[in-house]
Amino acid sequence: MNTFIGIGHVVNDAATRTVSIGGVPTLVTDFTVAVNEGYGDAQKTDYVRCTLWRERGAKLAQYLVKGRQVTVKGAISAQAWIATKGENAGKAMCQLVMSNPAVELEGRKPEQPEEPPFIPDEA
Repeated sequence: MNTFIGIGHVVNDAATRTVSIGGVPTLVTDFTVAVNEGYGDAQKTDYVRCTLWRERGAKLAQYLVKGRQVTVKGAISAQAWIATKGENAGKAMCQLVMSNPAVELEGRKPEQPEEPPFIPDEA
C-alpha cells in the first residue's frame, strides 16, 4: 500500500491555473509542503509537490499560503530526471509528488495576528 502522511509548512502560496484536458478547461492548483525529519544537526527537509484538481484546489488555494502548517495524506511517487540547466546541470534530481491528497489546515493562517489575551477591567 502506498500511503504517505506528512505534516509541514507550505513553501510558497498555492498557484491555480487552467489546463485543457480533452478540450475541457480544468483547474489545477499546485503547492509544495516542506516536511522536516530529525532534530538539530541531523535534521533534513523533504519537499513534497502537491497537485489538487478542479474546484477543490481552487477553493483551498486561498488558505494554502506560505508558512501555513498543513497535513497532507495520500499516495506519493518519486519523479527523477537529469538536470540540463542551471547550477544542477548534469546532476540526478528527484522530487516527491502527491496528486489529489487529502489536506488538513492546521493552526492559523500566518498573516493573522494572535488573539489578544483577555484582560479584565479593574474595579
